[in-house]
Amino acid sequence: DNLGNVKKHLTCLEENLIKKIDDKIDHLIERQDMIFKNMEESREKQSEAVDFFKGDAQDLIEKVNEVSEKLMDFEKNKRNNLLLFGIPNESQETPSTLDLKVQEIFRNILLISKDIQFSKVSRLIIGPEVGGCKPVLMTFKLFKDRDEVFRKAGMLRGSNLHICEDV
Repeated sequence: DNLGNVKKHLTCLEENLIKKIDDKIDHLIERQDMIFKNMEESREKQSEAVDFFKGDAQDLIEKVNEVSEKLMDFEKNKRNNLLLFGIPNESQETPSTLDLKVQEIFRNILLISKDIQFSKVSRLIIGPEVGGCKPVLMTFKLFKDRDEVFRKAGMLRGSNLHICEDV
């Protein structure tokens, strides 16, 4: 009888132990699943953040490329620029009236008979005044025209006008 009680008691202890082990294993599996779930959520958030930063990086690359193109255009156009000093400022001055004045100077003083084509003629707002006048920036369409005007700039000596390169 004692032996039967001990066997019963051992069987009960074994069942309790197995139940506790099973409960502990179930708890560990739940905990591991929760950790994996949290890791997956964290990885997804990191992936979203990486995608966001990739988008930002792509935007920055596009902006850098855009600025680089503008800088290259600026340098290219600057090569075709000359500055003309000494044309008096007029209150009602427009780019077309300025163009006419410049063409007249080219014809009458530099003895250039053809109309020179400009991409742009404008008076600089910033920069020094020379002889009480702000300089005029001339952007030539053709470098050869710019070169011809620059080579003949010495013919302006003795006048209040002066041409120099845009450096």
